[in-house]
Amino acid sequence: SNGCKTLRASYDASDNPDPKDGKSMYGYSICLFDGPIVAVSKKSSKVGTSSTHNEFMALGEVAKAGVYISDLLVEMEFPECVDPEGMPAAGDNQTATSQLGENRITERNRFYLTDMHYVREIYELGRLRPHWVMGAQNGADIYTKAVSRQVLLQLRDKETGYSDDPLPPPNMTLTPLDAATAKLICFCCKQNM
Repeated sequence: SNGCKTLRASYDASDNPDPKDGKSMYGYSICLFDGPIVAVSKKSSKVGTSSTHNEFMALGEVAKAGVYISDLLVEMEFPECVDPEGMPAAGDNQTATSQLGENRITERNRFYLTDMHYVREIYELGRLRPHWVMGAQNGADIYTKAVSRQVLLQLRDKETGYSDDPLPPPNMTLTPLDAATAKLICFCCKQNM
């Protein structure tokens, strides 16, 4: 009960397609009071053409689940559990988290299927706030790939609701606002590793 009193999500996708069908894994969790309400790890229903495309599809799935859960909480008369600024959704792909705020259509993303643009609508309605986190701090990483024992131990308790400490609040300032900022953050992260 000491945890975050509003919905919070994290999502991730791999860019390691299954050789049989070309589809990659994605995963997400939505937590309330730092415990998972839903945790998903599955293969995407569509083939992604890049890591950003796969991440954007995962963001679409977490947006759909988040809208459903938010509406359910409001209908159950728990509106205080729904952040009025939108559900924070942490992802570790800078392009996927920043392209909504920039409303950026590029040669590489213009073909995203219509249901992926659902995320844009939800974002514009203020119901979702994607933000960037480093991969090692993205709880959804454990749903999409084999991670090291150290990363698993670091993220497991946070993703299952057994952490001794409340989850830190989302740091929205890390999300790049434009391509130049994204390159600078990426360069700085590589320097610090």
